[in-house]
Amino acid sequence: MAKAKVDDTLEWVSLHETSRRIAERSAPDEKPLAAYLAALKFKNLEYPYRYRDGGVLHENDLSVDFLRDAVIDVAVSAATQPERIEHIPNPDLPLVRGDCTPQAQWISRSPHPFLPLGPFSRPYYLEKIIPAKTITDIEVLVPRQNEPSVAEPAALKAEPRTKHDRMLHILRELGLQCGMKPHKVRKVAHPAYKKRWKTEPPAPRTTQRAYEEYCEALAAEK
Repeated sequence: MAKAKVDDTLEWVSLHETSRRIAERSAPDEKPLAAYLAALKFKNLEYPYRYRDGGVLHENDLSVDFLRDAVIDVAVSAATQPERIEHIPNPDLPLVRGDCTPQAQWISRSPHPFLPLGPFSRPYYLEKIIPAKTITDIEVLVPRQNEPSVAEPAALKAEPRTKHDRMLHILRELGLQCGMKPHKVRKVAHPAYKKRWKTEPPAPRTTQRAYEEYCEALAAEK
């Protein structure tokens, strides 16, 4: 069993925690994919991993078949390979040589010479049922995440990225009244946007959509 060497720059985290960290670094429209990406990284062996099978700790020893077939439950850091059927060669079939013509002695020399069916009427493969297998407490070895500063406001960790979200952020900071004319909204909001984000403000249509959403949120709070 190969064990991953752990230094001060790495740490073991659960699949659930991995999903949470991916969501933190993702854009708002990509956050729902965080659990899928965490499971995909585990299946693709992007990080060393460890898990428990029946209470016993294992590291980096899952088969390719398990990783291919397993259903990953990121919420509880577990994976289950469903019950499956394997086909194995039938050992009761005769070993055929020569011209492969069936011979009478194959039946007379068989363990059951009075069976009504000859050996070639038997199936080529036998079905073997492999029960489902579940592993738990899946963890991956990832770069250590620095703890955020206590003095750092939580709101600064995820700033808006799109122009619409940034304009909505500016409108909330300015606290504009609802019912303003579009050109007056732009006159007040665009300079603040340019100063805050160091870039050109969005198109008038984007500003108006953000303003309407801003006013709807204010109305819902009343």
